[in-house]
Amino acid sequence: MIRAYVLSAALLSAFACTDEPSKSDRDGGAEAKSDAGPEGSDGGSTLMCDFGKVPFKADDACKSCMLTECCDSVEACDANEDCVGLRVCGGKPDCVGDCWEQCIAENPTGLPDHAVMHACMGHQCTEVCEAQVEDCGSLTYDPPSCNSCIRQNCCEQGYQAGITRDFWRWYRCAIACTEDSCLEQCAWEYPKGHVAAIPPNNCAIEHCSELCAPQTESP
Repeated sequence: MIRAYVLSAALLSAFACTDEPSKSDRDGGAEAKSDAGPEGSDGGSTLMCDFGKVPFKADDACKSCMLTECCDSVEACDANEDCVGLRVCGGKPDCVGDCWEQCIAENPTGLPDHAVMHACMGHQCTEVCEAQVEDCGSLTYDPPSCNSCIRQNCCEQGYQAGITRDFWRWYRCAIACTEDSCLEQCAWEYPKGHVAAIPPNNCAIEHCSELCAPQTESP
């Protein structure tokens, strides 16, 4: 599970325009493969592949959907040793909280590919993988009332951010920040990821600002 905290609109808009990301921005850069499909389809792939080294515990229906709809992201994880390592480490019983954060620290380049794979699973295979996934782009929000509101109103915006690897690079940088200058630096280092974060954040502020008040207020 990946926790997200809604940042203030002012901080998110630093050093970036507020336009929604273009298709080229959403693909996470030239090195990243996407499950977005041809001509802007939001999904998946017509190809069948296999999990390779990626450990994936799920029933056959979920696995079949993943290999059909999320082939590109599964293959990207398989090609990334840290993504495979993150799956192995995070697959330990009750590995949440500090355990999960330690897994990320031990596999530092694995989160973007891992999160994109889960975002695709939550969007394309929601029904058959319901027990194994969190949808809306692999993001959850605190407190639970905020999370429920965002899922109800901003799920698509969360998904569009969650399928971009640059978003996850920016996100890991931004959540460690305690000062504006740090967030500005994250925006400079990961401009595409920063721009991808603006639509879900703006949606959260528009629809859920009261429920998410501890996160949407400027420090």
